[in-house]
Amino acid sequence: MVAGIQSGDVIVKMGTEEITSFKEYKEEMMTLLPDSQITLTVMRQVQDEYQEMTLDVILETLK
Repeated sequence: MVAGIQSGDVIVKMGTEEITSFKEYKEEMMTLLPDSQITLTVMRQVQDEYQEMTLDVILETLK
């Protein structure tokens, strides 16, 4: 959430990789290292439609 991801956002791309399933999301996450920076493309509901947004994210380990 620090990066701007909100509840209800749908991740559709990580970097240049299209994400169409939770399996693809998990596989892509497993290739990334802590402190990696990645651009996420999300679809966010705004009023009655979804809008595409990009967010730059730095991955951290859970503490």
